[in-house]
Amino acid sequence: MKKLLAIVVLGLLWCNSSYTEISSIIKKNFKKSCETSAMKSGAPADLAVKYCACMINNINDKMNTAEYLELERKEIEQPGSMSINPVIIDAQVYCLGKNAKSEILQVSDVILDAQILKNKSVNVKGYYLSMGDMGFIYEEMGSMNFISVNSQDADRETRKYLLKSCSSFCKIILTGTISEDYGMITLDLESIKK
Repeated sequence: MKKLLAIVVLGLLWCNSSYTEISSIIKKNFKKSCETSAMKSGAPADLAVKYCACMINNINDKMNTAEYLELERKEIEQPGSMSINPVIIDAQVYCLGKNAKSEILQVSDVILDAQILKNKSVNVKGYYLSMGDMGFIYEEMGSMNFISVNSQDADRETRKYLLKSCSSFCKIILTGTISEDYGMITLDLESIKK
């Protein structure tokens, strides 16, 4: 009797472990779809590959095949429901934050992903314009896509460089933390790369 019970318990444990992660076919399809979508939205191919690999690994740690398929079913019935799922949101926050610190983002990336990047340190490239105490980083010169830059906490040499060299635009990479107040996205400057 004890042997039979042991066989049943081990059998159940073995069967249960085979369903603890998302199937490889689903992972492959998710990754391909994610990469295509990310590149269509303007992300560089290498960043899209890293981000999507991170996403599927993160989701895989928290869902099994049945749970993921149920999520996809709900997405078909109610488009947009997948994007508000807590597991998906957590994966986005983690993966964007992980890749944002190591990657150089465009101003439009920060604007589009401001809610996810909020309170994260990021690298942003663009054209900086200094106007006294105020500063802005633009995607392109003459573009209306910009982020406000708060340089109050930056060291004196950095602030001096921005005032003297960027009063009529300079191409630069800024590192700082993203915040948002009253709809205005702001980069709290930490450092610059000339």
